[in-house]
Amino acid sequence: MKHILLYFIFLPAILANAVCAHAQPALYVSAGNNIFISAGTIWSADSLVLTPSADFSIQGVNAVTKTTSLAHPSSNSAIKRIFHFTNTTLPFSGSIAIYYADAELNGLPEATLTLNIHNGTSWNSFNSNVTRNALNNFVTTTNLSAVLLNELTLASLLAPLPVKFSSISTVCQTGAVLIKWETSAELNSKHFEVQRSTDGISWQVAGSIGAAGISSSTNSYEYLDNTPGGNSWYRIIESDADNRTTTSSVVKSSCLLSTGLSLFPNPVLETAYISIPSATTSPVTLNLYDAGGSLVKTMQQSLLPGTTLVSMNLQGLARGWYTLTVISNNITGQINILKQ
Repeated sequence: MKHILLYFIFLPAILANAVCAHAQPALYVSAGNNIFISAGTIWSADSLVLTPSADFSIQGVNAVTKTTSLAHPSSNSAIKRIFHFTNTTLPFSGSIAIYYADAELNGLPEATLTLNIHNGTSWNSFNSNVTRNALNNFVTTTNLSAVLLNELTLASLLAPLPVKFSSISTVCQTGAVLIKWETSAELNSKHFEVQRSTDGISWQVAGSIGAAGISSSTNSYEYLDNTPGGNSWYRIIESDADNRTTTSSVVKSSCLLSTGLSLFPNPVLETAYISIPSATTSPVTLNLYDAGGSLVKTMQQSLLPGTTLVSMNLQGLARGWYTLTVISNNITGQINILKQ
């Protein structure tokens, strides 16, 4: 797999006027490859511009295609410049800009254009931290946090959602994770579904609870996940009486994070060396998970009082991101590893 660090400089005037009548791949990432975009790097593909605030990668198999019609139906009218990822990306944080041509406006006033993103489950509109430039034909949205990218476009504002999420967080419990969230308003809300993921892409239902129904005040909810796994992301899906849904932002559990645990080098070419502190003699288990959450390697060692250096051979593994969990009587932690 090729690991690519990209630095792009683009000309807005050229991008804004690059109108294509047919769907075409603006980017293609083959199986076993990924494109790594370091924090602060400007990356563009056919008038879609991403500037991540944290390191971000697009993993294969994936492609970005520019079309003139939506792949996911929406009651909201969009411009005729839509970007679609073959597979939903990892969570993205940072800014997104979309350039367009006047011929693509589809009758929409430029002063109302708003970034709309389908996260693989539902459409969401982002009307905060927006810069609209009608002279140079682009809209930039900043301070995005942990957004999953499946389809992106510019559209008018969505109709009021049945629920407004104001916060979501996790609290570590013994062998469990407590997910807490608040809503600032609810309209005909029916229930909340708590979803868990090991990679931020594929989701499974952890549980569900009832909703307030109709409320204009703050409501607090919580759900205890007793089987969180070693690398858990969480989101809340609200369903209302009209079968509409609202998706919260994504939050990652930090219950396995611990100080004192380190790994070098990172990125890793062949062998990773893990420095593990321990107060006593203790057995330790090291589990390595791929980006899809599958266990690809496991080791058991004995720790001595002080710091023990453990080596792990990563030869033969595909290039990409992995998560290493370390579990002993004295320490529990995890480290993200980039295999070259």
